[in-house]
Amino acid sequence: MRKTASLGAVAALALPVAALAADGISHTFVEAGYVRSEIKSYSSFDSNGFRLAGSYELPANVVIDAAFEQVRYGDLEKWKEYEAGLKYKVPLAGNADLLAGASWQGLDADGTNLNGFGLGVGARALLTDKLLVSAQLEYIDYDKGYPSTFVASVGGRWYFTPAFSAGIDVRKTDKLIEASETRLGALFRYDFGSGR
Repeated sequence: MRKTASLGAVAALALPVAALAADGISHTFVEAGYVRSEIKSYSSFDSNGFRLAGSYELPANVVIDAAFEQVRYGDLEKWKEYEAGLKYKVPLAGNADLLAGASWQGLDADGTNLNGFGLGVGARALLTDKLLVSAQLEYIDYDKGYPSTFVASVGGRWYFTPAFSAGIDVRKTDKLIEASETRLGALFRYDFGSGR
């Protein structure tokens, strides 16, 4: 868990420093794609599914976002994850933003419904006029005695046009039990904002 948290924190803080000059970052977009997950505990379980997500930037550097993700672990379980959040954007340069905020988290695992909250900090930066990279560290706490979780994620988007991009996200979750999850996403994004 400590390794995951440290990796996410270092990546989130390092991105703005590494960024090169660009025209700004769009936080208004929709995206969708394929996800694959692996849970490791005493045995391993693989899953396949999809993700839908969107983000909208309001005035005063406020960003709202939401996501839905569904995966199925073979014939065992279908997991549905919901998220809706509010973030505050801190522009670090014309090409890098720091984001911090809170979110509502929902989980439906074969009829077991959980609700919780998340606290997160992350960064997005344009390394070139076509390459956007991101990193985030998040703490999630569910109700009903479900273990709290640290999530570290990194990702990248390559812009084929000023609005359309595709890329990969990697997310590592450490549950405070003897289990961990690694999730890989291949996503397509369409931006509505003026920047990347």
